[in-house]
Amino acid sequence: MTESLATMLVAAVVYERNGDLPSVTALVLYPLVARTFGLLAAWFGVMVVRTDDTEVPMNALARGYYVTSLLAAVGAVGCARWLLGAHWIAFGGCAVLGSVCSLVHFHVVQYYSEHKYRPVRSLAEAARGGPTLATLRGMLTAVEGTILLIGVVLTTVFGAHYVGHLTGLERGGVLGVAIAVGGMLGAAPYVLAMDRMGSIVDTARGIIEMTVAADGPDVRARARLLDAVGTTAKSFTKSLAAVTSGLACFLLLAVFLFDVWSAGTDVAPVAGSADLIDASSPLLYLGALTGSLVVLAFVWATLRRFVGAGRDVVNDLRVQLGLASDPQAGSPLAGQGAALSANLSPEDEGPPSDELTERSGGLTGGMATARRYPVDPSESPERFPVDDAQLAFVEIVSRIALRGMLAPALVGLSIPVFVGAALRLLATEDRVASSAEALVALLVVATIAGALGSLLFTNAGSAWDNAKKYIETGAYGGRYIFDAPARPSVSPGGQQSSAGRSELDNPTYVAAVISDTIGDPLKGAIGPAIQALVMTLATLALVFLPFFL
Repeated sequence: MTESLATMLVAAVVYERNGDLPSVTALVLYPLVARTFGLLAAWFGVMVVRTDDTEVPMNALARGYYVTSLLAAVGAVGCARWLLGAHWIAFGGCAVLGSVCSLVHFHVVQYYSEHKYRPVRSLAEAARGGPTLATLRGMLTAVEGTILLIGVVLTTVFGAHYVGHLTGLERGGVLGVAIAVGGMLGAAPYVLAMDRMGSIVDTARGIIEMTVAADGPDVRARARLLDAVGTTAKSFTKSLAAVTSGLACFLLLAVFLFDVWSAGTDVAPVAGSADLIDASSPLLYLGALTGSLVVLAFVWATLRRFVGAGRDVVNDLRVQLGLASDPQAGSPLAGQGAALSANLSPEDEGPPSDELTERSGGLTGGMATARRYPVDPSESPERFPVDDAQLAFVEIVSRIALRGMLAPALVGLSIPVFVGAALRLLATEDRVASSAEALVALLVVATIAGALGSLLFTNAGSAWDNAKKYIETGAYGGRYIFDAPARPSVSPGGQQSSAGRSELDNPTYVAAVISDTIGDPLKGAIGPAIQALVMTLATLALVFLPFFL
């Protein structure tokens, strides 16, 4: 939505400076009409996603994405022919260039996050040396993938700017970049469907692990495969969102600068001086340093809440398992789960008939508890027990998540407004727009740092996650180490089965799990949150621009 808004604003600015375009209404409507064709294209793309047991699920998703991108590109070119007048060929080519960029982006992310390619397999091999090597190898893979993605985006931006500049329109290059960004998002409805698919299969695998996993190893294997595909799909959607949101912020910055230069014309009558930024101004460097500080402060505030939530959950779990004598130790929320589970009556646990008993290990692996779940909860939902101790964990995490939004939101909302207003008070009469120019430096640095950080976190988290899933398939020893070929039906932690067998967690798998635990908050929360931050910064700067001049 923000990308379409940025394109409309750029189109309005370009129309204001050029008289040979059809109309401002046609230019502003172009991104909206192109999005409509993208929605229709996604409908056809979903129809071709058909697969069977012999086809790789990711190939079916890629086929649907190809069809959607192709139809969306054709629709964008048709819209350009209809709405953009004599320059429709150039701008239609920019839209096609954006669609090609999104397809290349898809395959780059697939290469760096799927376990059948070198990066993830080398990461799984590095886990044999312990969690330190696994973490470092994951960061190396993420940096490598981020560099390649940035190279693809830069090529697209330079190409679109050059094609737009060939039209001879003033600011035509910026309009070409805006249309190329719209081309990247031509298949946005299908991309959203891929993202939701990843979340659905992730939840489905969790349900399978709690219900039929022990009696249906084939079902568990299919769920593991779909979960790995969903991780790759979510990695692509998040990285594409990071790239397009960063480019949209730069488009909003272009509109911001156009307005600043227009305001500067009244106070800078010298020809050409209104389009210059004083690079020797200390306020410019102050704004750039503040931009990097904004991103760092935002990441600090978000990670701080993650650490607090994890500490409270672990403390409460230790109380429930009897590993902590003081329910209030460590956190005011600790002990809630134990207190609630103590009030659970035997009737609340549900009848034991036709139920599957699942064993789950404690923190030390030596403590096992039996929890019963219905084999098919959909047939008798009233028999599916809800443990109050589990509800306590949900309450702890939800409460901290809601309260934790306050500090990051204040960082994103207050700093650009405060800096812009403060610099305006420090501006001199001969450089009225210097405060706005310093704010531009803040936004440029924050956008670059935010986009790179979001891409890096997303790529690293996805690589760690799929490396763990690759080891679960049996690579590098699999999940467990046994003293016999046959796998005993016991819980992890070295517990002895009735047949005298024992199983231990594979150290390679443990190292992969540790690195995946680091990557989960990075790819699932920090990365998307940074995207929201950079979009908020650019939007606020544009809205409050009159107060900075």
